[in-house]
Amino acid sequence: MLGHIAVDRITGLKGIITAVADFLHSPQRIELSPEKLHEGAPVKGVWLDVPRLRIGKSKIKAPKFESTVTMGDKVTDNLPGSRVSRSGASRSSMAVSASRSPARR
Repeated sequence: MLGHIAVDRITGLKGIITAVADFLHSPQRIELSPEKLHEGAPVKGVWLDVPRLRIGKSKIKAPKFESTVTMGDKVTDNLPGSRVSRSGASRSSMAVSASRSPARR
């Protein structure tokens, strides 16, 4: 549903679904963000119940990503401000290399 165009059956508001919320005892709600600007500024999204919407085709095409890292590869975090552990390895390299450590018996 994310990225689809939807129209509110009551007000006629048309926009793109930018968020979805599920609740235990009420209908699913979505945030509908209008595509058009108002006086040159973006319009804030509106939360609406799904039953009052007419949901159309997807507006957003998700790009295809191919991973350059496979499980078990040692990687380093080159982002500025990244946290480094006491051992000198970044958290991301620890997470990937930890998955390769042998299981304890």
